[in-house]
Amino acid sequence: MMQAAFRIATFLVVFLYGILWVGGITSSVLWGEAPASASWAAPAFLYISSLLLLKTSGVRSGLLLLVVGVYGFGIEILGLTTGVLFGDYKYTAVLGPGMFGVPYALVSSWMVVTAFAVFVLVYLRIPRKWWVAVGPFVMVILDLILEPAATGPMGAWIWESTGGYYGVPINNFVGWFIASIPIFTFLSLSRYSHRDGLHIAASVLLFFIALSVAHLLWAPVFIALLFVGLTVFWKRFRETNLGCESAFLDGAK
Repeated sequence: MMQAAFRIATFLVVFLYGILWVGGITSSVLWGEAPASASWAAPAFLYISSLLLLKTSGVRSGLLLLVVGVYGFGIEILGLTTGVLFGDYKYTAVLGPGMFGVPYALVSSWMVVTAFAVFVLVYLRIPRKWWVAVGPFVMVILDLILEPAATGPMGAWIWESTGGYYGVPINNFVGWFIASIPIFTFLSLSRYSHRDGLHIAASVLLFFIALSVAHLLWAPVFIALLFVGLTVFWKRFRETNLGCESAFLDGAK
C-alpha cells in the first residue's frame, strides 16, 4: 500500500514538473513572462527538479549534492554582497524568497547544474583525479548556455555591470570557474557516485535552451549543440582508441 502511494505521489510530482516545464516556455513565448498569479512556478520548478534528483541519487550521494547546493547558495551570497566573484548583479522576485537577496531556489540550481556536469565527466570517463581540472570548464560552458535566457526572457537576475555576452560580464564566468574548483575537489575526494537522474538535470538545461530558441538567442543554442557534439565525438574517439589499443595488445600476445 505504501509503495503504491509513493509511486502515485512520484507520478503526480513528475506530472506537475512536466506542466511547469511546458507552461514556463508557453507563458514566456505568449506573454514574455509568467502571469503574476503564477509567480510561484519558477522556484517550484527548480525545487521539484532538485527533489527528483535527490530521489534518484541515493542517500549518500544525495547528501553530498545537497552540501554542494548549500555551498553554491553561500557563494551566491558572497558574490552578491561583495561583487568580487561574479560582478555586480541582483536577483529579481522571479525565483521566489531568499536570504540576503539570494533566492533559496539557488540551492536547487547549483545542485542540478553540478549533477549534470558530473554526468558529463562520468560519460567521458574522466578520472576522478582530473575532475577538479575539467569540471570547472564544464560548469562555465553550462553557465554560457543558461545565462542569456535566465537574465533575458526569464528575468531571474539583473546585471548592473554589463559585458559583451548578452550583457553578462566576463568576470562572471571567471568567478564560476573559481567557485567550481572546491565543488569538484569535494566530490572527487568524497567519492561521489551518480546513479540515475540525468534526464532530470538535462531537462532543466533543455528548458533554458528552449527559452533561448523561443526568443532567438542563438549563441547559447550554438554553444549547447557544439558542446553535445564535441562530447559525443570525444567519447567515441576515446572508445575507438581504447579498442585499437586492446586489439593491438591481444595481437602482440
